[in-house]
Amino acid sequence: MTHQKAPWAVACALGGALFCTASSSSPPPLPSPFAPVTAPVTSTSQGPSLEDILQAMASAIQGLANGVGGLVTGLTALSDGITAGFTAVGNLIVQGFQGVNDGLVGLSQAFTTQLTAHNDAMVQTVTAHDANITAGLTAHNDAVITGLTAIANLIQQIALDGLRRDIEANLALSGADPQVNRIVLFEMPTAAGGELETVRGVVLDSINIHTLAGVPVNPLALVELSEGDADLAASRFKEAYDHYRNAYQAAAFF
Repeated sequence: MTHQKAPWAVACALGGALFCTASSSSPPPLPSPFAPVTAPVTSTSQGPSLEDILQAMASAIQGLANGVGGLVTGLTALSDGITAGFTAVGNLIVQGFQGVNDGLVGLSQAFTTQLTAHNDAMVQTVTAHDANITAGLTAHNDAVITGLTAIANLIQQIALDGLRRDIEANLALSGADPQVNRIVLFEMPTAAGGELETVRGVVLDSINIHTLAGVPVNPLALVELSEGDADLAASRFKEAYDHYRNAYQAAAFF
């Protein structure tokens, strides 16, 4: 069977000296609300007075308030510490990311510098090779053109020499019979696809060659050349060829 403590005993157990005296074994008497109080209770043998109780409660409440204030102060300090810690960690993280970013930027710049230098070197090398190749091709092309030009000139000269020999061979033939020893190509002008102007040039060269060599030239050669020029200007081509033949023979057989 459980024994319940009296309320005043609980108060004594919680309040200690505030509510009970050391020799008190019964609850302290409280003033009755129906009985007039004739005099304040001052006897210590009857327990603490109401004023003492109120003062003790005020002191306890003040202590409690001070404790709560200390707790609030501690919590505030803890919050400030946590905030400062998170701020410091955040700053460290930001600094770390900034350092990583700076490192990446530096690496990118270094890579770009190296790549640019390598590219410039390659461009210079390719440009130099291109210049050498171009110079070599140009020199080779010039040599080929020079060679081909010389060959063309030689072929043309051979052709002209052959034509000249053919013209001189025909001019040297007798022209007593106008119908004999005639070649149409030699009697027609260049405009008609002939070589009559070339024939005149051969005759004039023959006269000049004799003159330069100091060999006397029959005056009839120049007369016949002049008459041939008159016939050529008048489009009398066959007559012009006959006069050129006479001029050649006068210069060659004088």
